[in-house]
Amino acid sequence: IQKELISLRYPSTDSYFYIKQLANIKQSNFALIDQYHEEIKTTCKKWGACKSASSDQIAEKINETFINNLHYLTEIEMNRSNNKTLKEILLAIKTTERTLIRSASQITTQRQQTNFNTNTNKSNENNFNNKKYCKYHKTHFHDTKDCNFLKAQQQNRNPTDKNLAINDAKSNKNDLI
Repeated sequence: IQKELISLRYPSTDSYFYIKQLANIKQSNFALIDQYHEEIKTTCKKWGACKSASSDQIAEKINETFINNLHYLTEIEMNRSNNKTLKEILLAIKTTERTLIRSASQITTQRQQTNFNTNTNKSNENNFNNKKYCKYHKTHFHDTKDCNFLKAQQQNRNPTDKNLAINDAKSNKNDLI
């Protein structure tokens, strides 16, 4: 009964579909080697169910697909370090992944601490700026960069431009009356 159910679920005509799916599974599409290996294993088991393959044939297909679909740089590194079997390759890559994840988490922690210290310094500066009255913004709350920009704009203005602007405003006022 079990074989009949499996043959209904995985008909032999679908074996080509699973072969094509195996060819499209690439290491570069996965973040971790375990995810890559699991995807190959599940697809190979489905292929084996279609072909009524033995567990040895399925294991051979897993090894073949795993090694053939490795990223070319990974393949070069594994050949250089004499890792030939699936277990050796998995162990080497997992070790490298763990090391990278550990170092990345340490870097992230250091960045968070640096950001916290920077934010603390900025908040202290903001508290100082909040106490100080700005004649350009006419408030106690302002951004120093914006304040400096307004200050530079006012200094670059000609005094005659200021007078013209005042005269224009007066003439507009008189026109309205």
